[in-house]
Amino acid sequence: MDTNYNGSNNYDNGNGYNNGNSYNNGNGFNDGSTFSTAAMVFGIIAVITGMIFPVYLPSVLGSLAILFALLSKGRAAKLSTKAVAGIACGTVGIAIHVAVFCLTAVMLLSEPDLMINTAQMYDDIIKQMYGMPSEDIFGESMEDMMREMFP
Repeated sequence: MDTNYNGSNNYDNGNGYNNGNSYNNGNGFNDGSTFSTAAMVFGIIAVITGMIFPVYLPSVLGSLAILFALLSKGRAAKLSTKAVAGIACGTVGIAIHVAVFCLTAVMLLSEPDLMINTAQMYDDIIKQMYGMPSEDIFGESMEDMMREMFP
């Protein structure tokens, strides 16, 4: 007879659960609370990083929050409140990232002088790092490229 350390057998008892399986003893692993807590934590961190450092981290953490929230549902009829909070915060984190990206693109495209000044700084950095102008390295300077794009 196959037995666990606690002496119970590992055979199915008719209700779909193993007698000796320690994960089905009501200790929280089956109700998705771990996933829902992770979803809420990732969602909150996504919102915080969206306000502080909105580059890529809010989208990654927001996506993980939504994924963990959906995984926490399992076979339950509805999502827990932690999972709903995780979805909400994850969505807000992703929205912050998209908004910052769009506003940056609009600002850069609507201000050609800003793009040209940035390209000049880029050319200066290349010259300081490599000791030769960016025209020699790339064939054309970034400043000239920006002037062609924004006449």
